[in-house]
Amino acid sequence: MIPTIKDFDNKWDFLVILDACRYDSFEQVYKEFFKNNNHKLMKGHTIGSCTADFMIKTFDGKYDDIIYISGNPNMNSKCAVSGLDQLGQEYYYKGSEHFNKIVDVWDFGWDEKLGTVPPLQINKAFHREYMRNPDKKFVLHYLQPHLPYITLGGNPDPKAKPYQLKKRTDIRQKVKKKIKNKIPEMVKWNIKKFINMPVGNNVELFWRIGGRELIEEIYKDEIRFALSHVKMLMDHITGDWIITSDHGERICQLLKYTHGGKLDKDLREIPILTISNKL
Repeated sequence: MIPTIKDFDNKWDFLVILDACRYDSFEQVYKEFFKNNNHKLMKGHTIGSCTADFMIKTFDGKYDDIIYISGNPNMNSKCAVSGLDQLGQEYYYKGSEHFNKIVDVWDFGWDEKLGTVPPLQINKAFHREYMRNPDKKFVLHYLQPHLPYITLGGNPDPKAKPYQLKKRTDIRQKVKKKIKNKIPEMVKWNIKKFINMPVGNNVELFWRIGGRELIEEIYKDEIRFALSHVKMLMDHITGDWIITSDHGERICQLLKYTHGGKLDKDLREIPILTISNKL
């Protein structure tokens, strides 16, 4: 039976969540950081196709012994989150009612230029809380490898146009009105490329340059970047660690670059890496 993170309740001191991390991509890079025999990688299944859905179904009890270091605003100390899960059912979740404390790194650690929370901010917040509460368990929720890709500089550079745009203003304006969110990303990108419309973000830019293979390599670099910061902590703090994800990501699968909605294979399969980091 394929495990979920709920199967590991009370079996960890530190739980690391890498936001939107696929199992297959993680499997290809994690050994660059964890080379000893004190770890075990399993293919796990998530029970939510987006962060809020995952939280509601994973942390549905009261956890007075856990401090949550959150880079994701869907887990916050200020208000509840609500919406529809992949089955169309309404959810409502107030994190502050479930944990001993939530540290809102997404609030004070947000980098406006990058458009995300750098992993170093998670590390700093964790270190402060751990020094004050060494007897508590911790969840560390990094936003990487979720978009925007920090290894590409975060938010897209509007000057990054390594191709010539032809003047087809009338056609571009007509198509722009027809390109809505319901159209899969890859279809939008193909249309825009065909009529020489500007790219909307760095992912689309690099897709034009190198296609899906290049995007997959960039995605794995995001995982590496996050794991390098996790390793910084593990080199100095002993205990039982688990590295996992809230959900996977579609990287050009089904003509999509996203998560949420139906819990298909690309979103369901996540890593569960257990590490016994003790003296």
